[in-house]
Amino acid sequence: MIFSFVSAAVINGQTFHFGIQYMPLQATRISFDQNYIIFDDYTALKTLNPAFRISLPSLSNSGLFLRYDTRQIALQTGANFQNNVYFFSEKSSYYSPDSYVSFFYSSVDIPLTAAFTLRPDGKVKYRILAGVNTKLFKFKRNYYSVFEKRWNYFNYSEVIASDKNKREFMVAKINPIMLYARAGLGIKYYNITADLCIDKNLTNMNKQVDKYNANFVDSYQINLILGFQISPGDLKNKTRELKIAKE
Repeated sequence: MIFSFVSAAVINGQTFHFGIQYMPLQATRISFDQNYIIFDDYTALKTLNPAFRISLPSLSNSGLFLRYDTRQIALQTGANFQNNVYFFSEKSSYYSPDSYVSFFYSSVDIPLTAAFTLRPDGKVKYRILAGVNTKLFKFKRNYYSVFEKRWNYFNYSEVIASDKNKREFMVAKINPIMLYARAGLGIKYYNITADLCIDKNLTNMNKQVDKYNANFVDSYQINLILGFQISPGDLKNKTRELKIAKE
């Protein structure tokens, strides 16, 4: 995969660019069709309060991209390792802190987006993005991913309980292949891009619909995506510099 990204960019000169990207920040929201989800051990949790919650998924949220550039339009695809973090449940009472559970899993994301540049001649270029994102596979995590938290005023969290079976139950409900619509805004400064994109599922999230239990309805992800573009010209210059240094 890395070879194909590099080869396409080098062969096609300055029209194609490849690079790396990193997603350090994520806000998600998920909703269900019923108020309670019942687990295999006959315990239940509330599924209310579908508000957006911010998380720092993992340092492994990264990938490669390939971009076709014109003066105002850019088409981009790639492959990312994405951690998907979701929270649900609700506030138990007015006076108590928020009490909720969370689960997360990892997937391989393959987005296809088009970007329209508003200021193509400026140093800082503003972009509007739209496209689709495909989530493939689902990888269970080996550490805590279903737990109860209580948040104080400053949003510091304390892990209260963990249950591996509940984590696996939630991950097993998710469809291993899903299609999301994507829209966003971003900026480009020389070879660096920063995009804020929101994804909304277009296909059913449920691997199998359960008539007697809560099913997923809608999920939203807002991701901050940082990209560093490596131009073929940069590689040629580096190769030339190394050759001169050796001589």
